[in-house]
Amino acid sequence: MWRGRGDLAADQSFNIYTRIGGVVEQVTDDDLFEFMPQISNNGHLVWELNDGEDDEIVVRLDQASGPLQITDNASQDCYPMINDSGVVTWQGHDGNDWEIFTYSGAVITQITDNSYDDLRPQINAAGDLAWFVMTDTELEIHLFEEATQTISKLSNAYGGHFDTVPAINDEGQVVWMGWDGNDFEVIIASPQGSIHDDVYFYPENLNLQSEAKKFIAYIDLPLPYSAADINPASVVITMISPANSTAEPLSDPLYAQGKHRVGDYDKNGIVDIMVEFDRQALIDLIVPLGVTGPIDLSIAGELYDGSPFTGVNSIVVIDKKMEYPARAATVFRKLGKTKNKDKKNK
Repeated sequence: MWRGRGDLAADQSFNIYTRIGGVVEQVTDDDLFEFMPQISNNGHLVWELNDGEDDEIVVRLDQASGPLQITDNASQDCYPMINDSGVVTWQGHDGNDWEIFTYSGAVITQITDNSYDDLRPQINAAGDLAWFVMTDTELEIHLFEEATQTISKLSNAYGGHFDTVPAINDEGQVVWMGWDGNDFEVIIASPQGSIHDDVYFYPENLNLQSEAKKFIAYIDLPLPYSAADINPASVVITMISPANSTAEPLSDPLYAQGKHRVGDYDKNGIVDIMVEFDRQALIDLIVPLGVTGPIDLSIAGELYDGSPFTGVNSIVVIDKKMEYPARAATVFRKLGKTKNKDKKNK
């Protein structure tokens, strides 16, 4: 699949062409600029179109249906990719920065919504996405997993250097070129998923006006693993996701601190570990989201042997002034010496 043009003097536009089964087809024939063509293994097509005002995304899922423009807005949409199921992804500008979008079954979904640039998404057969993120200080790789609807950060860029556009295969493995502190190397990351834990949070209802110091997580692992092997210093809250939204990784994750204890909190016969987080630090992360009600907290950590684990559970956020029972106005007095009536009556 490629873009091409006819007579250079007479035709100032670019059109889209394919060669499938030895047959060349001119897919478009118009006076518009069409570019960035991509084709899936099943012959689904996607490309970028400049409509005279900005760039939009066009898809053709089969020859019978013909081209369909799936975006039509006042902002830029570019760098489209398409998988074998006809799911399309691209980067679009939301008026503030670049975000990642998908199109599937006539529905457009905004995958990211943050204050930095999300760029050049790649997609695999399962609908997993990988792209690179550009902040004021870093360029790094992020992964969206379709099955869990979560986003994770795969790399931390070295200061002053960067990671490049990634590629993702159908196993969910992501590869990119990154700086290792000395030179550029090829880096590959496999999706975590080795161990999924059960995690329970206390309190289950978190009051944003609470002044308490501790927020507790109880974690147990599926057999043959044991929570006794968890390194408590590695346990971290990685994502906070309000209801009906995609989880974004925290730029500054919240690590467990203070006491930890191994036991069997839920009395199910499986060893668990209790770890403590700073409740006020957690509240400080939630308040800017401006939400109350159910939210998901995602955690991650490692066993002492380095094996990673992840888990997620929900709590309910409330914002209610703490009320205490009224205190009675009391006077303290101390009895003087008392007489023993029994002795007096003898």
